[in-house]
This record gives sequence, C-alpha cells and structure tokens, in this order.
Amino acid sequence: MLVVSAIGQGSVANRRAGSVRFRKPDRKLSYPSRSSTPRSDLRHALRADALLVCASRSSAHFPRRIPLGIRLRDSWGSSSTLWHYSTSKVMDQAVDAVLFDLSEVCLRGLKGTHAHVGELLGLPLDPLAFLGDDATRLFHGEITEDEYWQALIRANGWAVDVAALKTLVRHNFGRIDGTEAIIRALKEQGYRLGLLSVHAREWVEYCQHAFGYHDLFDVAIYSFDYAVSKPQPRAYQLALEGLGTSAERTLFIDDSRANVWAATELGFQTIHFVTAKQLRLDLLDIGLLEPHAASYPLGG
Repeated sequence: MLVVSAIGQGSVANRRAGSVRFRKPDRKLSYPSRSSTPRSDLRHALRADALLVCASRSSAHFPRRIPLGIRLRDSWGSSSTLWHYSTSKVMDQAVDAVLFDLSEVCLRGLKGTHAHVGELLGLPLDPLAFLGDDATRLFHGEITEDEYWQALIRANGWAVDVAALKTLVRHNFGRIDGTEAIIRALKEQGYRLGLLSVHAREWVEYCQHAFGYHDLFDVAIYSFDYAVSKPQPRAYQLALEGLGTSAERTLFIDDSRANVWAATELGFQTIHFVTAKQLRLDLLDIGLLEPHAASYPLGG
C-alpha cells in the first residue's frame, strides 16, 4: 500500500534554524501499491495542486518531496470523493527570498478574457483560445501585441478589430485582492522579493502604469526580456541570479501547478496559490509571515 500523510492546518509547534515542525498529521489515506495499480492511475490520484504530502518509504516509485498542496481523488472507491488539503510545506531551510508569479497571483491576467471576447463576438470561446505559438512569440518579445491580435483574427476569422481586443484585455487586468498586503508585510520583514512572469511587454507597461507594483519587488524577470518562459529551468535560474540567493532558500509562489512542480524539482520551497486568504494562512503556518500580519486587511 502507498500511504499518504496529509499534514494538517495545525499551528507551528516549533521553529529553529529555519526548520518548521508541525503537529501530527490529521489523517492518512491509503491507496493500492504500484504492483496492483498502473502508475498513470497513481499519478491521477496524486495530482500536485497545492501543498505538501509525505509519501511513505514503502514506495520507491514516488518522490519523497511532492509540491505543496495536493488533491487526492478516490479512483478505487464507489464514489469520486475529492479531498483538498490546504496546508503548508515543511521548510527544509530558512528562506531569504520570496519569488512571486504576477498573473492570477498579484494581478489578474488573461484568465477570463475569452468570455469577454466571446460575448463581443457572439460565440463561445475556448479558455485556451489565446494561447499557442503566437502567444509564445508575443511572450518572448518576438512579435508586438498588434501582430499577435492580427494573427488571432486571421486564424479564427473573427469579425473584430485589434483596438477592441486590446481594450478588452486591459479591462480584465486588475489587482488580486489581498496579495499586495501580504507582499508589503514580507517586504517589511526584510525578505528579498522577486517577480517571475510570462507576460507581454505592452501588457506589463500598461499594468505598471495602472497599478504601480514594481516598487514592491527587488527584481522582476519577464519572459519577453529573455525569450524564456516558466516552467523552463533557465527562467527560474534568471530569477535566482537577480535575487542573489539559492533555490533551497527561496520560496516560489504561483497559481500554475506545472510551474510549482517544476520549481519544486529545482529545489525551491513552493506554495501553489489559490487565494490571498489561503496564502496568508500558509505563510503563517510555516512561520514565514509574522503573526501580526494576520490583521492586515485582505482587500486592496
């Protein structure tokens, strides 16, 4: 049997030399071992989504270190029960720096834009409609925003002009409530802070003008400046060079499970972002955010 221990939301019992000790796990869930279940099914059952789980040594086919947060789906029972553990990872070392994603963590990005464009066009659009090779070229600084929208209009036969699409995407950008207060609290505590973002140059220029967030960070690494995107290892390395720290002493926060998983494989301490409220609880739980920060307003 593969035994998975879900670390509970209990308060930190002890912290010293950068380590965090938690109370005993809330519960254990058991699943068939690899010998009786295809590995693909086990991967489905253990979908890295948010915090830490600990795999027992009885299974040599699973890494001991699984990204923060996990969703466990009962694929063998009579029902498809979904457990979601919103917990924090046991920190291996003290943290010197915190590296944030921008879109959907600090600011709203493209997520949801497809619905607005679909409403304008009078037809349903796939949430992935704006992604693809042209998006990669935009994010890597190889084409302009105008060229990107023109390519999408041609490829899909949309009856809309570029100006309308540019307006819609900018209306979608906005602050994620609560994140800025957390960033400011971490900054006051002396952590080095960084941004690692896959984004378009024109959109970043607009967001900086509208929301003025760059002053919160010591370094900002954008895909369009280096023609490299998460989850490519080089993107993370650029951020570490800018922060002047190591992966082991850096906490990485992102809403993308793929990006969190890649960072964990590179040695980062990681948190999968769901909401600012949950992020605050996670940071308090691992002792990275000082208790008085819990009184900071979540809005704004």
